Amino acid sequence: MPVDNPTSLFDAASIKKITKYLAIVFTIIYIASFHSCFYLGMASFMIFGSPHSIFPVDLLIVFLMLSISLSMPFSIYLIWSSYRQGLYKKTLFFCVLPSTIYVAVYLIIPALEFLVRYFAPALI
Repeated sequence: MPVDNPTSLFDAASIKKITKYLAIVFTIIYIASFHSCFYLGMASFMIFGSPHSIFPVDLLIVFLMLSISLSMPFSIYLIWSSYRQGLYKKTLFFCVLPSTIYVAVYLIIPALEFLVRYFAPALI
C-alpha cells in the first residue's frame, strides 16, 4: 500500500516524542558549540589586517562568520517556541537551520576567495 504522507507512519504521540528528543539534542549541540563559533566569528575581524584584501569582501566574510554564531540562540528560541505551539515541522526546520548556515558559509567563503583571486587580481 503506497503511503502519500510519510508522517502517517507514526502516530501523533511518537512524532511529538521524536521532535522533543531532536530539539533537546540540537539545543545541547548548539549551546556547546556557540562559544567556539562566536570566538571564530570575532577572530574573523583579523582579516582586515591583511594588506592584500578587498574591504567589501572582507566585510562579507566577517558577516558570514558571525551569522553562524548569531543563528544559534535565535534557533534555540524558535525551536522551543514552535515546539510549544505544536508546529513540529517548523521545529525540525529550526533544528537544522544553524547547521545549514554553517555548511553554506563554508561553501561561500572559498567561492569568494576564488573569485577575488582569479577575477580581481588588479584590485589586490
